[in-house]
Amino acid sequence: MPNLEELGNVVFAMNPNSAPGPNGAKVLSRRLNLIHQNPMYKGFSMEQKGPQINNLSFANDVIISTSTDRHFMKIIMNTLKEYEHTSDQLINKEKSHFMIPNNTS
Repeated sequence: MPNLEELGNVVFAMNPNSAPGPNGAKVLSRRLNLIHQNPMYKGFSMEQKGPQINNLSFANDVIISTSTDRHFMKIIMNTLKEYEHTSDQLINKEKSHFMIPNNTS
């Protein structure tokens, strides 16, 4: 049984930005939600005046929505790279999909 000092050393040695275990999707979702605080960011919406949809989380799966503007897509990609770096969790690119409307240039 660890003593209080040993337990404290383990807790304080943990990366505060990492998300070990099944809560990784929640941490990623929070990071993606922070993008909306950027006044230059334009997300995806079903209607011109409707609410913007950023992401939906289901257990360990995340669906990310954004506009098709290249700049905004780079913001999403940078957020995903930052998440991988800080959490030490890699996004499985073999199970990931990228979809765009047919009329997108």
